[in-house]
Amino acid sequence: MNQFGLDFFGYTREELIGQNVVGTIVPKIETHSGRDLEELIKDLLNNPKKYEQNENENIKKDGTRVWISWKNAPIFDEQGKVVAVLSAGIDVTERRQKEEELKQAWNFIYSMMEALPDAVAIKDAEGRWVYANRAMLEVFDLVGKEVIGKTDLELARYNEFYREEFDYCYKTDNVAWEKREPIRSEESVKTKDGDVRIFDVIKVPVFNQDGSRRGLAVVARDITVQKNAEKALKISEERYREIVQNLPLPSFVVHRDNIVFSNELAKTTFEKIFKSEPLLFSNLKEYFDFEELAKIFNSMQLPERTTQSTKINSFANEKIYLVSTVPIVFGMLESYLIVFFDITEQAKYQEYLENLQKELIYKSKELERINRELNEKNRELAELNATKDRFFSIIAHDLKNPIYGIKSLSEEFIRSFDDLRKEEMREFVFAMQSSAAKLAELLEELLIWARTQTKTLQFNPVELNLRYVVDSTISLFQTTAQQKNIVLLSRVDDSAVVFADTNCLSTILRNLISNAIKFTNEGGVVRIFSKTIEENGKLFEQISVQDNGIGIPYEVQDKLLQLDFVYTSPGTKKETGTGLGLNIVQELVKISGGRLWFESTPNVGSIFHFTLPKERFTEL
Repeated sequence: MNQFGLDFFGYTREELIGQNVVGTIVPKIETHSGRDLEELIKDLLNNPKKYEQNENENIKKDGTRVWISWKNAPIFDEQGKVVAVLSAGIDVTERRQKEEELKQAWNFIYSMMEALPDAVAIKDAEGRWVYANRAMLEVFDLVGKEVIGKTDLELARYNEFYREEFDYCYKTDNVAWEKREPIRSEESVKTKDGDVRIFDVIKVPVFNQDGSRRGLAVVARDITVQKNAEKALKISEERYREIVQNLPLPSFVVHRDNIVFSNELAKTTFEKIFKSEPLLFSNLKEYFDFEELAKIFNSMQLPERTTQSTKINSFANEKIYLVSTVPIVFGMLESYLIVFFDITEQAKYQEYLENLQKELIYKSKELERINRELNEKNRELAELNATKDRFFSIIAHDLKNPIYGIKSLSEEFIRSFDDLRKEEMREFVFAMQSSAAKLAELLEELLIWARTQTKTLQFNPVELNLRYVVDSTISLFQTTAQQKNIVLLSRVDDSAVVFADTNCLSTILRNLISNAIKFTNEGGVVRIFSKTIEENGKLFEQISVQDNGIGIPYEVQDKLLQLDFVYTSPGTKKETGTGLGLNIVQELVKISGGRLWFESTPNVGSIFHFTLPKERFTEL
């Protein structure tokens, strides 16, 4: 070895001459790949032409691992036999480190894209897919199929059902390439159950420095819920327009001072204000004194948006009007429906006007409530779209009851709308609210469960005082326990400490204490206690939650903690649940480095135990 090599590896010539390269400058096993370098050296000596150029890990005398790019040339004797190999190397450690950093960076980017609820795909210059996250694969039912290296037209062969969509994707790709700039469009994808999903699609073409194509990034966001909500709002606005247009009285829809819509009677009765722009409600000063007109505006400025009726006099046509201002949501605008009742001949029209006013108030309130519910459901559905994951295949059936309940109730409500009394409408609303509440509870648990399954749960273990966390959690359930005359007792020592994440520990205790209260009869007792134990040479705190409630049926106990088994049972006061609580507890205990088990005797009670480490373990 030359002097540069000796200095580089840190050896003297005497230390290396006559020594095997394996064990000196070459490790036996390569660190990351696990490659057997001893076998590689043997193969190199037997087949030097095979290794004219190779890279492998080397080791300096001080133990530092480095990567060398070697050029190897065999040395032959007079008979043509290889007697030695001349090797010249270049240190490529920094390059290898940067390549590894780049690889990790790309892995991080891919992980981020996999976690996105949006569908993402990347195509090369020829339109071949080089990456697609799971959301994109699910759109076209391509999960588990080989898509990398295939074009849209080739992917259509997997399923002719989506051929039309793939053809359209191919055409819009070309539009982006031709425009040489990002494009945005809405694209529809039919589903096999007969529905249509609508996506907001952005396509970004990327070019090389010489102007040639490099790749195309595609991001698609499911806006089906938004579009359906917009459609519902448009239908609502059209219904208002139809109602207002058919009213037998001059009527305006006003947002602030702007006239959004008016019927023909309003235009003929107050024609002067329609001869100038902009159309402002305050222009009715052509017909009413300022004091009279202010009565209407004052009714629209009240803190609570309620229906008001105001009697005003017109100097222009010597008529007296009873003006009703009804708060409505017209499309996306919080507006007022303003109706002018001519009560000059009060005696003749009194009964007619009263009935019509009641009808207007009734329909306006109902339409406002429907619009409000549509907006709320739109927000809820948008949030649900972000939490989907593969575990829905296990627990999707739990969503059916509340969703179908809301669907059937709303369908029946719409079908019977014109025939329902106010009391019956309230019953429909309460029933739909109850189903929506159950759905919200399930989705909250699904969110925690999804984070544990996708490894996105924030887990920051620190040393915690167990008694403090237990007492804080118990305080959350005092009111619930008092309603059933249940006593909550903590027997956790003040000095007990655990090494855990605060949120994880609180969630575990909340679920177990909640279940204990749920399945304990009135007058019962729920106890929380702990002790220090040793398992596999490590110290743990064993925390137990015990009740004297109804217990768990024997036939359920063996399956209760299985991932694919969901068990729900009403509590002693008919309390309901989703069946996900124990699954969440088990996953959080596992993440925390402990284990969960239970003992239960029907009609006697149950005790759930879980362990948490008392100090940091290297495997956590």
